[in-house]
Amino acid sequence: NEYKSYLRNMSSGFQNTIVTSNGSSEIVPCGLIVKQEEIGIPLVSVDVSVAIISIGAEVKLRQRFVNNSKENVLATYYFPVEANVAVHFFEAHLDGRVLTGQVRDKDQAREEFAEGVSNNQTAFLLEEVKSDIMELFVGNS
Repeated sequence: NEYKSYLRNMSSGFQNTIVTSNGSSEIVPCGLIVKQEEIGIPLVSVDVSVAIISIGAEVKLRQRFVNNSKENVLATYYFPVEANVAVHFFEAHLDGRVLTGQVRDKDQAREEFAEGVSNNQTAFLLEEVKSDIMELFVGNS
């Protein structure tokens, strides 16, 4: 039910979304946001597929955002998830390129991200903010 509400909010772009965590509620900005300018990058499509596997489920979420700016941006994507889920795959498609995420030690991942951004390369860094909020940093996209 919360997830459907989230998708409904995301379909209209950057919104504040109510996320319930351990029985409490709070307002959390979600979507792809250009931090320096505090603007949202438009979400143009959403596709969700679910596969039930034994007592669990694998949910695939595909979202398409379009950066209409002619300049590269450093953006942050906030994404609510059910508490204690595991994200086991990440892939981004940019201008015909496919970038696939790899699991790294947190410090190493941050270092590689910062190095990529400073070298004007496209870079992503996905981290858990809380047990039910993921944060994806997108650099030079």
